[in-house]
Amino acid sequence: MTDYAIHLCVCVLVCFYGRGMFKPFNNTIALKIPKPFRKTGGAFLVIHRTMTRKYLPISIDISRQKILVLGGDQSAASKISILQRFGAEVEVISRKIIPEIKALGVPYKLKDYEASDLDGFLMVYSCFNNHELDKRVVSDAKARGVLVNIHDKPEFCQFISPAVHQYKNMTVAVASNGQNVHNSIKLRNHLQAYLSETIENIIEL
Repeated sequence: MTDYAIHLCVCVLVCFYGRGMFKPFNNTIALKIPKPFRKTGGAFLVIHRTMTRKYLPISIDISRQKILVLGGDQSAASKISILQRFGAEVEVISRKIIPEIKALGVPYKLKDYEASDLDGFLMVYSCFNNHELDKRVVSDAKARGVLVNIHDKPEFCQFISPAVHQYKNMTVAVASNGQNVHNSIKLRNHLQAYLSETIENIIEL
């Protein structure tokens, strides 16, 4: 798209917004097209936009805290393993669960998700990888005051999990503000290799 076309689109959106003809929702905009300009196919144009969030890096004590993981695939197993390292009391709900999750020794229920499943939990990680189901989880969790993380969908997340390196009482966490998890892991691995050899020369532990 040329600079002129982009400028024209912005001007049109501003004009229509002033007339109440579109409203943003999550990461999309539904634009109502006036009758004289409509083509066959409908009265609305859906425009996707990129929203940049700013996550505050904090450390939370989740030892002995109840955390729910929804889904039973490999991505769920990875989340569970990390949560167990930090002492969380993890429970799992999914219609199917892979053997790796069963081997982790966490309690699980083989069932469909219901909103009431969230009651009593501090956080929920959804690994369903189902857009409509993930949207339900976000809505249900926010209504119950449960912090929610949707796997591979940072635009839906209230929090994100950084790439972490731990050595004794020191923790190094690397995050990309939800933009590129692979960069976070790559940088974490680089720092891990460096600190493994030099950290005790830098500080006393």
